[in-house]
Amino acid sequence: MRLFILLLLLFPFVWLQAQDSSLARQHKISFSSVTQIGLLEGQAGLAFQVQTVNGIAVGPWQLGLGTGIDKYGVRSVPVFVQAQYGLPVLDRSFSVYLDGGRSFTWPEQSLQRAYATEQNGWYWDAGLQYQFKGKRAAGPVFSLGYSGKTYGWEENMDVQCVRAPCPGYHTAYKYIYRRISLKAGIKL
Repeated sequence: MRLFILLLLLFPFVWLQAQDSSLARQHKISFSSVTQIGLLEGQAGLAFQVQTVNGIAVGPWQLGLGTGIDKYGVRSVPVFVQAQYGLPVLDRSFSVYLDGGRSFTWPEQSLQRAYATEQNGWYWDAGLQYQFKGKRAAGPVFSLGYSGKTYGWEENMDVQCVRAPCPGYHTAYKYIYRRISLKAGIKL
């Protein structure tokens, strides 16, 4: 499984290296980095997030790996893949993006229980991004999107009783957090 994930991560770079030089002339291959802070608003209230995505850009396409801190509902660390396409409007200042990956829980101390088992969930985000472009490719970016993450835990407790066998207590909790995401940052 580890070998499969490693090959999956290295494939885009090997594929790009193996292409004809005419592709390199046609579409410039470059490094892309975006770091953003933002607000998440949904049924659970208002929360803070920070994230960074680093990857490659080929023509209007960008592909990168990202991570961050997401404090909506329960604190977590999303690790995801992002695909982004620059729309042919206003010199590709607008782009659409899609993120998908895992959300690793990082619960506050008050949420940790001896009889509970935390479960990592999934993370996704889709939206529209605008980049102010100057003479250089770097500049401020603003994103508006719809995102979500899943989170859960299981409680297993033994009930004390006088006569054996004593019944066990098992409860599973599953949450799906959906929210609007507004982010601002810088693209290098």
